[in-house]
Amino acid sequence: MRDNYATHKHDNVEALQLRDSRIHVDSIPTSASWINMVERLFRELRGNRIKRSDFHSEVDLEVVIADHIKRHHAKPKLFIWSGRASKKLEKVTRGRKSLDKSQSV
Repeated sequence: MRDNYATHKHDNVEALQLRDSRIHVDSIPTSASWINMVERLFRELRGNRIKRSDFHSEVDLEVVIADHIKRHHAKPKLFIWSGRASKKLEKVTRGRKSLDKSQSV
């Protein structure tokens, strides 16, 4: 998955995706900021449990992932949103105006 960050749309990145059929990328909308928490969970899983490990089967990998999630849920950390609702609402308003303009053309 990738966000709408400009470097992810660079011609070299697009060419790599076309050359290698194993690479499949889905872009997420800019309004899906909640996905950042999912990305953090995967980053933690990879960094703390998967990186530099050997798995002899998918089942071994699934066991490690399930254990990681179990430990993560045993000691949850509170996430405090620091963004301002007014800024989010401004972005939504700008987005709607932009969509309205493009649809009326």
